[in-house]
Amino acid sequence: MSGETGETGTSTGIDTGTGTGAGAKTETDAGTGADRGGAAVLTMVPLSHRPTGVAVTPDGRRVYLTVRGFHPDDLDFGGLTVVDTATGTVTATLDLGLNPGGIAISPDGGRVYVTSIDPVRREGVLNVVDTATDTVAARVVPGLHATPPTDVALSPDGALAYVVTIPEPGRSSGALDVVDTATRTVTGRITVALDPFGITVTPDGRRAYVSVSGDDGVEVDLSTLTVTRRPGFPFSSEFRMAVTPDGARAYVIRTDNQDVFVVDLATLQVTGAAATDGLTTDVVMAPDGRRVYVTQRQGESVGLRLMAIDTVTGQVADSPVSWSGDANALAITPDGTRAYVADQHANRLVVVPLPLPPLPPAQPQPPARPSSQP
Repeated sequence: MSGETGETGTSTGIDTGTGTGAGAKTETDAGTGADRGGAAVLTMVPLSHRPTGVAVTPDGRRVYLTVRGFHPDDLDFGGLTVVDTATGTVTATLDLGLNPGGIAISPDGGRVYVTSIDPVRREGVLNVVDTATDTVAARVVPGLHATPPTDVALSPDGALAYVVTIPEPGRSSGALDVVDTATRTVTGRITVALDPFGITVTPDGRRAYVSVSGDDGVEVDLSTLTVTRRPGFPFSSEFRMAVTPDGARAYVIRTDNQDVFVVDLATLQVTGAAATDGLTTDVVMAPDGRRVYVTQRQGESVGLRLMAIDTVTGQVADSPVSWSGDANALAITPDGTRAYVADQHANRLVVVPLPLPPLPPAQPQPPARPSSQP
């Protein structure tokens, strides 16, 4: 079931036809909870291309999305689309070559970092986009020539960018490259695993966790650039994680699993799990650490797209929200009032107000009937 419930499709009259958008109007959608106990009014921003990643600036004024599908004969060509959150309009789209994927925004909001592949030179690049002009200010080649990058994360102060790359021809292991964002040069490199998929840096900037396709993940000490531990399940295959602000716990999802696992990062032991209703796609911690938000892919049984888990109780905290479409990448504003979800099925950005609607009151249970036995 695709969750096609409660869609009103009423236009707000905000035109997104800027020449870089979809030439349509932003719409609102009465998203529904699976239990129908509450509804959230969603905003749908049409896009011209398929979104694969999303990030929001610290001031919440702009959303940047990695997108693909620029050329009908090669759908891996893509770039970066910019959305003004006040008007819901697409203001710019940049061509970044092949496979734009990992995206991160500097703490001051001045730069966006996006991984991609140069289609001419066939080498992996880290694109540095100036948000004042929304133009590419520099391209850094991490690692070795022809090393495709898959993801990027920043240190808490934005001084360093960590780029994971899959093996180039003739080599058996991918790597984690360190880029000085001031000089835009590669300052360090460590071999991590065969096929790195993604990277998460802890809030204190001391550790990184690298997910690996088809293998156990890797914990890296970023001060020494050494692999410290290779945690097992759930840190295996293509996992994503969100870390509490104090760095004590992680909420881990796997692309082949329906649960959200709670992990003690000191021991790397699973201490709990919250069940969802389908395969998960992304997980993001709320700024105050009280909620962790999880998205699910299209086609799951109940059509849920976004849900919240209480980090104290470990249970679903609010009414999950559904819409007709997909939910493949998630970003939360720094003030915690909006969620931005990339919907690659419908080529749009879904804006969800936070917190989600409350759960309906528990229904009173009828009193137990007295036993007829003596």
